[in-house]
Amino acid sequence: MGRPAHSAELRRSEIELVWGDAADFAPPEGNLVAYFFEPFEEPVTRKVIARIREGDRERDLVVVCVRPKNAMIDSTPIWDAQRFLSRAAEGERWKIYASFPTNPPNGAMATRATPHRVRETE
Repeated sequence: MGRPAHSAELRRSEIELVWGDAADFAPPEGNLVAYFFEPFEEPVTRKVIARIREGDRERDLVVVCVRPKNAMIDSTPIWDAQRFLSRAAEGERWKIYASFPTNPPNGAMATRATPHRVRETE
C-alpha cells in the first residue's frame, strides 16, 4: 500500500478531548486541532475565535466545522471572514480552516488559500 502519510511520531501524538462550554475554553499552548460539530450562533462563535486568537500565535492551527442542519445558526461566514485562517478543504456540510504561521507542511499555504472541494460520502 505504500508509505504512511505521516511520521510515526505524529501518529503517536497525544490528544485531549474537551467537553464543556466553548466560550470558556482556554486553548492550550502549542499546536491545536479544534473540531466543532454544529457550531454556535454568532455571539459564542466570536468568543471562541477570540479565545483561540489569544493563545499561542506561533502555533499550527486546524479548525474543523461541521455545519448545522439549521441554516439560521450557521457560523461558517464568521469563520470564513477570519484573516488568520485559510480554508484548507470543504464539503457540502463542513469546512476545514488552517493556519501554519511558522512552517507550513508540504502543499499547505501560510496565506489564504483556494478551498479544496471534497466529495462527502454517507
